[in-house]
Amino acid sequence: MVVRISCVVLAIAAWCEGLAPLRGGGGLEACGAPSAGDGGGVASRREAFRQVAALGGSLSTVALGMPATVCRGIADDSPAPDATFVRVAYGPGSVEMPSTWKRDGPRVADPVLGSISDSIAAHSVATDKASMADFGKIEKVPLANLGLASGREKGDFVGAKTREALDGKLYYEWDLAVPPPNGCPRSEQEVIVCPPVEVALISATIDDGKLVVFECGVGKVQWKNFGRQLRTMRSSFSTTEPLSS
Repeated sequence: MVVRISCVVLAIAAWCEGLAPLRGGGGLEACGAPSAGDGGGVASRREAFRQVAALGGSLSTVALGMPATVCRGIADDSPAPDATFVRVAYGPGSVEMPSTWKRDGPRVADPVLGSISDSIAAHSVATDKASMADFGKIEKVPLANLGLASGREKGDFVGAKTREALDGKLYYEWDLAVPPPNGCPRSEQEVIVCPPVEVALISATIDDGKLVVFECGVGKVQWKNFGRQLRTMRSSFSTTEPLSS
């Protein structure tokens, strides 16, 4: 099932394409309504997500996709047909990435196209959960419980989905639009949503009594150029797949 919220989608699309932020009402009434305690009449995308999820019942996939004419490549998660991949370690797990990408600590770059991400990492913490399903529905999981890099726990949902690996392990995945740490600049306080400072791609699972979290942060240019490939990489995260030799 696919759910679309026009005010959320176009705000992220505008960030991606460098367009002017949206003003005025959106396609969902909640987008124009003040959120609790904000005092300024600016509703968060997370609240809009919750309201649509409540209407849709149990959602295994929620994709707040972009219009077909905006960021078309990012909306398509399929890898390039001529790409070759290697599986590389990140913390207690691993991901697949194009063999041409070069890693330097948390940074990844393409030797021709330049910077891909400055912040890729994975970590684990002890948990009493046996599966991600024990956290409840994906849209209800408090991001603060994931131990994300500073500021990302305040990110607004752009998309969320569950993924079951071949070995039966359940993964929860989020695309988050991370807001400015100090809120909207005064010049943008009347927009529906602040343009994000980064998009964070998250994957989480439970492995051997630990919550294992992979996170990848990208800026505006990186997201525009590599969003499709980075989302594919995030969805390859595994705690059991063997590394490339």
